[in-house]
Amino acid sequence: MKKNTHYLIVVLSVLSIILASLACNLPIRKTAVVPVTTQSAGEFSANLQEAAEEAAKTGIVDFTFSESQITSFLALQLQSEPDPFLQNPQIFLRDGKIEIHGDVKQSGLLLPFKASISVEANGSGGMDYHLDSGSISSIPLPKSILEQIDTQARQMIDTIVTEQLSNVYIENVSIADGSMTVTGQSR
Repeated sequence: MKKNTHYLIVVLSVLSIILASLACNLPIRKTAVVPVTTQSAGEFSANLQEAAEEAAKTGIVDFTFSESQITSFLALQLQSEPDPFLQNPQIFLRDGKIEIHGDVKQSGLLLPFKASISVEANGSGGMDYHLDSGSISSIPLPKSILEQIDTQARQMIDTIVTEQLSNVYIENVSIADGSMTVTGQSR
């Protein structure tokens, strides 16, 4: 009996060492972090205002912003809300899409949230948005919830860009390599 106990302890110890070494060699998926600063949020607002003023003077709009600027602007906007849907937002501008990452509060838990939004000029001087996908904790969201998020995303983007550039006919929207550019002309 004593021999079996020693054998079991040795086997469990060896197994523990093997599992620990395997765990140490697992790839760690690092998610880039977009810094949130009041300076970047201010740059976003200033650039948007400058684009509106330039459109009034020259008739041409060329508004570009970075992931850091839009993430900071959104994070500060959400901080002013009493119970924001999204916390710790991170906005990535890649491959023609706006990727929104963050945390959502559900039943007292903070769960990871991801959404992908396509944005394009609509041919009528505005922008069209489409929520391509969304998930909470890697679980795809049902269509009804995606539609609610899509409505909120439209309102957010309209508030940020369209209201400031209301007298602008948007001709093109380009999203790549960490920046988004909106080009157009005065109406």
